[in-house]
Amino acid sequence: MADYPSSSKEENLIDKITGLFQTEPENIEELTEIIQTASNNNVINHDTLKMIEGIFELSKLRVRDIMVPRSSMVTVMINDPFDTLLKKVTTAGHSRYPVLSDDQEHIEGLLLAKDLLNPVDANEQFDINKILRPIMEVPESKRLDFLLKDFQKKRYHLAVVIDEFGSFSGVVTIEDVLEIIVGKIGDEYDDTSDDSADIREVGKDLYLINGMTSIVDFNEYFNVNIDNNDVETIAGIVISELGHIPKVGEQAKVQKFEIKVLSVDKRRINMLQVKVDNEESPQEQN
Repeated sequence: MADYPSSSKEENLIDKITGLFQTEPENIEELTEIIQTASNNNVINHDTLKMIEGIFELSKLRVRDIMVPRSSMVTVMINDPFDTLLKKVTTAGHSRYPVLSDDQEHIEGLLLAKDLLNPVDANEQFDINKILRPIMEVPESKRLDFLLKDFQKKRYHLAVVIDEFGSFSGVVTIEDVLEIIVGKIGDEYDDTSDDSADIREVGKDLYLINGMTSIVDFNEYFNVNIDNNDVETIAGIVISELGHIPKVGEQAKVQKFEIKVLSVDKRRINMLQVKVDNEESPQEQN
């Protein structure tokens, strides 16, 4: 007799799941709506919903949307002496460093901090070419779901991003991709106390932001005072500025922020790229 209530609950859960998928979705937008309904009906929890939505985002975003631009990269030179390399590595605290050619236009390979710090024969002259690792190159236009597969297949953690002219324009890591799914991945070297998974810095004055980020959180993060009594999220601010639900690629200017739409579905903006113009003089509050 004690088993009946448990069995009844399981049957109810199965009925809920079966009901959600009675109509086969024809595109990502419809599938997203089904998953959202599952969350509303408590079939899946909020964290699972966010992860599933993040997986969907991978097919919409390109490497250029999340890469660390060249201007913000920490690199070393192929002919840097050992002492210079050691100082750069210990100061930056990263585990991987792209190695530039003499003309700074090409990537010679990848330097792992652990290789540099390994003990060497005191009588042997240091040669970076002996510890240089190969590095993966990817185009700016590559989709993130394909990039993740390449990272897994080739067992790389970092790739150099190449622009349409064949020059390197930045770097992207497997952590950058995974954070789209699971949110911010912190480590012991992080120099920020902000744990927000909805606002992620990807370069100098460049951010990737979840459209559902509240205006309150946005204002607090950037120390600004954007005010709009009619909406509650940064996506709502963009829609209010443009006067319609935008398409991918549309942009809006809000105070010192240049906001570009990266991903949308039928009902909402999912992902935004925000560039901060810190040289712009303060403006009146919206």
